[in-house]
Amino acid sequence: MNIIYGKAEIRIVITPFALAKISEDLYIIAGKYTPEDHIPFINYFLYLVSIERGFKAAILSKNCTKENKNYIKKNIGHDLEKVYLEFKKIFDLDLFTQEEETILKNINKLYKEKGFEYFSTVMFDQMLQGFKDLPKLEEIYEMSKKVNQFIINNNYFRNSIRTAIL
Repeated sequence: MNIIYGKAEIRIVITPFALAKISEDLYIIAGKYTPEDHIPFINYFLYLVSIERGFKAAILSKNCTKENKNYIKKNIGHDLEKVYLEFKKIFDLDLFTQEEETILKNINKLYKEKGFEYFSTVMFDQMLQGFKDLPKLEEIYEMSKKVNQFIINNNYFRNSIRTAIL
């Protein structure tokens, strides 16, 4: 991404390492925030974004080209199911159990529609139904923990194949 600042052009490069560190930071922040007497939407959001960024970091660690970044942007977006399927395909690894995959599928409906960010209509509908589709926060925490442990085990993708300047 090129940004013009005054008369100078600045290039910003999104690398697998940067995404991995963002994933870790979000995971840590989510664990430190304690809401008062209400559903911890911010914790859900931070853990879920951590999962998304972690998987994207892993995917890009194998092919960090402009074309692959565009593929992720256009075909995966903020869809947790799609990013996990792409991760599984590339790494030939089931990081989540069947139960966790079901949780991911169910919460993805709220996540990709920006329910946690803006309390959109999908989240309002859930509120009216008593948040029956919302998994326990501990389950989302454990899933985010697995993703971040994968990142750590892979040295934050410091040795990824290639990075590309957008």
